[in-house]
Amino acid sequence: MRNRRMFIELLVLLSGSVAAGFLIGTAQHFVSFGVWGYGFGRGAFNLARLEGGAVGAALGIPTGLVAYYFIFRRHVTAKQAAVVVSASLVSGCALGIALFWVSAFVTPILTIGVAFWVGRHTPASEPPTFLP
Repeated sequence: MRNRRMFIELLVLLSGSVAAGFLIGTAQHFVSFGVWGYGFGRGAFNLARLEGGAVGAALGIPTGLVAYYFIFRRHVTAKQAAVVVSASLVSGCALGIALFWVSAFVTPILTIGVAFWVGRHTPASEPPTFLP
């Protein structure tokens, strides 16, 4: 039973990390490339989904693993996760405007920093809410 729970936990973690990374990567690509002269049309959005979303999903996996296992020590609330993802989304787009494509590799580092800050400055008194 314990192995099944750990497998489900890992599956939820990986799928959430991929989804968050895809969302952040797509938005970051769309905003940064739009500001840097590629426009904000449908074609730019499709390119952002393909390029930014794929890179974001790939980088979201190790970022999520590090944040969940090493920073939050397997006890993260929905509120903490929402704060980390939201802060990463907003700051990733701002970094994209400032640094262009290099921001794709700086954002995961920033996300780890945000997770560290959130883990140290918010109470973990609530039970984890992602698993049954």
